[in-house]
Order: sequence, then structure tokens, then C-alpha cells
Amino acid sequence: MVNSFGSLLLANGRLGLEPFLRGGWQALGWVVGETVINLSTVAATFFLATRFDSIGGWGVNDLYFMLGFVLVARGVANVFSGRNVLMISRKIARGQLDHVLTQPLPLWKALAAEGFSPFDLAVTLALGIGVLIATVPNSSASPSVYWYVILALNLAASVIVVVSYQYMWGSLAFYAPRGAEEVNTTSFSVTNSLSGYPLDATPLPVKGILLSIIPVGFIGWLPSRSLLYEPVGFGPWLTPVFSIILALLTVFVFRKGLKRYAHIGSGRYSDWGHRR
Repeated sequence: MVNSFGSLLLANGRLGLEPFLRGGWQALGWVVGETVINLSTVAATFFLATRFDSIGGWGVNDLYFMLGFVLVARGVANVFSGRNVLMISRKIARGQLDHVLTQPLPLWKALAAEGFSPFDLAVTLALGIGVLIATVPNSSASPSVYWYVILALNLAASVIVVVSYQYMWGSLAFYAPRGAEEVNTTSFSVTNSLSGYPLDATPLPVKGILLSIIPVGFIGWLPSRSLLYEPVGFGPWLTPVFSIILALLTVFVFRKGLKRYAHIGSGRYSDWGHRR
């Protein structure tokens, strides 16, 4: 099973090489387009930091570190987001989940293999790694073996938050397939727009929302703040603990919706296979 799963990852990874194997303007256009799209999501914070040297008590290098952290977390999620896997509401609402359920694999393995696109969707990840490498020496961080361990742990936790948040909202498509088909487009846009800002000066009610219902604070601000200013203590463990709770809650909600889907199925296709 491990070998078959690895083979599926390799096969889907090779599909992502198609634009590059064709070469020419298609590959260049893809890379430039992905770079511009992903840089635009953090451009506002970047330019504000450059112009004013600090935002909300964060120095410019610390802000760059947070932006690198956000890009890496979102980049890892993007690597497994091909073919609408991260936009799960589309697959559910369009009946495409049936194609995944017929495979002789656990659902999570089938989705991970289908969405694996390490070449065409890795631009964000590459940018984030570059920013982190460049900013760590000049930031407020105190690098050590333990610090790099909790950095990796918090990055993994932020990835889980990104995926869980998408699947939590995407589960609405089990109950309202037509109305919620594009709900993940909105949730993904919110994640990209808000995860790159420090929340220190945010009013408490707003901060509460951004650390619960819309948990963008756990994607960039809180883990970065803990790593830079409170690397010792419980601070660096807040995001991992929250990610586990959110993941368990998401699994519960998604399974409940999946049971309903098993009884009702997709209403988007007629008996002859035509989409309504």
C-alpha cells in the first residue's frame, strides 16, 4: 500500500511537469502568473513594512519573517491542492467526489495523491523558503536546534490549519451543493488576504474572530510572534494544540457530511449524466 501510494504521488507529480516539458511561453507564463498571484497576497504588508520600518511594534525584518512563514505554510498546502483538492466544496458540489470514493484507497490518501503537484504549484513554497532563509539571521529570533524544531512544528501546524479551515467550510457543500459550490473560493481568499498581518493592535473582539471562526491568526501572526519573542514556554505550542483541535473538529464535521452524501449522493447530474 505504501508503494502504491508513493507511485500515485509520483504519477500525479509528473502531470504537474507538463507545462514545463512543453516548454516555451506556456511554462514561463505559468511561473510568472503564479509568482505574481502569490506575491500580491503579501505585497501590502511588505510595502507597509518597507515604508514605515515597523507595524504594530514589529520591526521590518520580523515582519519579513512572518511573511516568509505564511508563504511556506500556504505553499506546503498548495503543493497538495491541485485538481480542486483544497477547494473541496467544488468536488463535493459537482459530484466529483464520487470519482475519489471509487478508488481502492482511504479518502485522505486518494485526495492527497490526486492533489499532489510539487512542480506547478510550488512557487509559493519556494518564495517562502527563500524569505525565511534571508530573514532569520536579521530578525529577533534566537536560532538553536530547539528553535528550528519548533519552527518546523509550527509550520506543520499552520498547514493543518489552512487545510482544516478549507475542509470545514467546504463541508457546507454536502448540505447545499449549488449554493456552497464556491464557498472555498471565498474562504481561500480570506486566508490569503488576512494571514499576513500582525494582529497585536487589533481590537479584542476582532482578534477573537481571527483566532477562532476565521483562524488566520494561527497561520502567520501567532506562531511567528511566539517564535520571535517567546520561543521558550507554552507560546510556541499554542498553534500545534489549536491545529489538532481544529483538525479533529473538521474530521467530525466532514464525516457527518460524508454520511449524508452516501445516502443522498449528488443532485447535480440527471439519470443520463448531464449536469444540472
